[in-house]
Parts: sequence; C-alpha cells; structure tokens
Amino acid sequence: MPPIPGERRERKRSRSPLNYYRRNQNSNEGEFWDSFSWVPRMNFTPTVSNSALANTKQMRRLMITNVPFEIGISEDDLRKLITRFMAQNYLKDEMNSCPVVDLEINEGERSVAVELSSVEETCRICKLEKVELLKGNVSGIIRLGDSCYGNNVVTQAQTAAQAQAAAFAAINVLENKKTNFSVDSLKAGGSKSSTLLRVVNAVTGYMAGQLSKEEWGEYEEDLLEGFSQFGTVVHHWFVRKDEADICADPGNLFLEYESTGEAERAMAEMQGRIYDERTITLYYVPRELYYQNYKKGLTPPAIKK
Repeated sequence: MPPIPGERRERKRSRSPLNYYRRNQNSNEGEFWDSFSWVPRMNFTPTVSNSALANTKQMRRLMITNVPFEIGISEDDLRKLITRFMAQNYLKDEMNSCPVVDLEINEGERSVAVELSSVEETCRICKLEKVELLKGNVSGIIRLGDSCYGNNVVTQAQTAAQAQAAAFAAINVLENKKTNFSVDSLKAGGSKSSTLLRVVNAVTGYMAGQLSKEEWGEYEEDLLEGFSQFGTVVHHWFVRKDEADICADPGNLFLEYESTGEAERAMAEMQGRIYDERTITLYYVPRELYYQNYKKGLTPPAIKK
C-alpha cells in the first residue's frame, strides 16, 4: 500500500503518548480528557444508555485498511488480532479485555470498520496512523469522523476503502510488471500465488480436540499423500490444539511446495473438494508472513524460483 502521509514530529521519551497514557490512564476512572472536553469511559460504566452509546459511536469508529483476507482471516481472527495488538502496545483501557465492540468487514476493499469500546482507546490507536496486526503486513488506520472523505460515516468508510483498494491495485500492477506476474496469477485462492497453502476444514476444530495421537497420524499421512501428488512438499504443519494461533486454527494444514507451479496445481485440483464428508478450502499464504508469525525459529526451506 502507498505510504501514509503525515509524519509526526519526534518527541522526547518523557513526552511520548505511550508514557503519557501509562501515567494518566488511572487518574480518573470515570472519564478522560480528549483535548477538548471530559468524555465518559463507556467500558468503565456499569450500565450505559443507548443514547450515550449512540452519541459517541462516530467517535469510537475507525477503519483498518490492507487486511490480508486472502489468507482466510475470519471475523473472530480479526477481533483477536486487534485485541492482541492493543494489549501489547498499551492502547486498550486497563481491565478491559474486549475493546472491540463491532466489526464491519469489506473483503472486496480489503478493509474493516471497527467500533471500539471507548473514545479514548480510539484516540490512542488512531495516533499510530498504521499498524502491523500480522508481522510482515502493514495496515493503515483511518479515523471515521471529520474527514476529507465526507461527513457521513458510511460514505467515509466506502470512499476511503475504495481509495485504499485502488492504490493497492495500482501497486500490484507495478509489482506484476517487475516480476512478470499477470492478472491470471490471481488464482482461486483469492490472492497472488505462493508456494505455501493453508488447508481449512480437513479436520475441524471440534475434531482436533477429540482425536487421539494415532488418529492425528492417520489424518496427517492421508492428507500429505493426497497433496504430494501435485509436487514435492518441503514443509508442512498440521496444527494441533495446543499449537493453535490466530489464523492457524486447530486442524488447519499448512503446506509448502518446492515451486509455485506445484502449489497452483494443488490449488486448482483440491479447492472445494470433499474430504471425509467435509468441503475443504485452500488459501495462498505469503511465505514471509507465515515464517515471521508462526515459525520464527525455523529457516525457510529452499524453493525453486
């Protein structure tokens, strides 16, 4: 995606937003100063009226762009990713374990409109201007309030998402020219081809909690045999229940082939196939995203260019 305009000036450590919020987030539990007036903290109030929620809704909304839905990110995954990012970066209110109130996903525009639980949390995260929910994938932050995209929040979300998607498409065209990719390289998986595939629903999350060690081995052997007919599998990860992560649910199978062509053949032949009375879904996964987020200590295997 294009660089986000507007670089913030460097600040001394003592005046950084992070240190400011650490010092002051407990100073007034009932409300906070938003640089103009005191605003109630909605998630600290035992009972919040519908009118109070409605009055602050626009102030609590933002949009995240360049979300990699093509790897199979679900609404639940997004909630976990946003919550984890806010917790790790001291952006959510203390004792608030669920900062995400609502999500409106637009896969076509690769964006999601997010409603957070308080105005203060929204102000904090919007100061960042960009976030990295998954390592290796930078997303933009757009405040849905007073904006150059219009005054209506719905119009803002649609217009801003279209602008971001158009910019993303333009970058893809330039990348395709440089790497000899064409529009035809956008295969059934919904993203640019990769040597890595994510296989979903061969084993369900419920099954993953019930299978014995021997049954796991049988499924693993059976699936690898089926996918090996399309090429050499140089790496695989069959996600057990105790290994699960965001976008890596129990029962998911990650496969890396020796070449992109082999992965494309597997995608073409196996997408939507019935396996053990279940329809399996395949997604391309960028290998840098996979190894940065799930296999940090593993040296990626050599592949054919």
